[in-house]
Formats: sequence, structure tokens, C-alpha cells
Amino acid sequence: MIIILIAGYLIVNGDSFNEEQTCGIQNCHGLEISCGQNLPEFCTEIYQLGDFCRDFIECGIVNENCQLIENPKFNECKSCVEKCNEFTGIEAFACEDDCREKLI
Repeated sequence: MIIILIAGYLIVNGDSFNEEQTCGIQNCHGLEISCGQNLPEFCTEIYQLGDFCRDFIECGIVNENCQLIENPKFNECKSCVEKCNEFTGIEAFACEDDCREKLI
């Protein structure tokens, strides 16, 4: 029993992942994506500029490490939405909508 607990601790707390462990996006909103196994139980419904870009991104296990899987569409979306930060209020969301239209 103790050996199983120790092995379980090493698997969960070690630096590498295996297929049985969870690897996903650790934060709920925004364009800065963090991959790992500390997934949120729930997210707020508060929308942040660029949240739709997250549809184009995923985390996965590469060389036994949980990491961001590069996606050119996400990078294009992020770049476009970051330019919208120069606006405020409804203008920022109108700019973001233009970005969305370009990617569809």
C-alpha cells in the first residue's frame, strides 16, 4: 500500500507526464495560456477580450511534458486581438469582432 502511494506521489509531482495524467489549459480567460495539470474546477462567465482565440489552442504531452501545442491560427488571432487593446469599451469589442471575422 505504501509503495502505491509513493509511486502515485512521484507520478503526480514529477516533472514528466504520462498518458493517464491530465494535461490541459490551467487558466480560464485571456491570451496568456498556461498548460499543466492544475485544471480549474469551474470558470467564471466573465468574458475577456480575446477569449474566443482560445478555441484555436490546446495543451498536450510532448516528450513527456505538458505544453502548449503551437497553432498558427491562435497566433494570428492573438496578434490581431492584442492590437484591439488600444481601444476601450465597445470599440475594443468591435475590433475583436473584426478579428473573429477574419479567422472564420
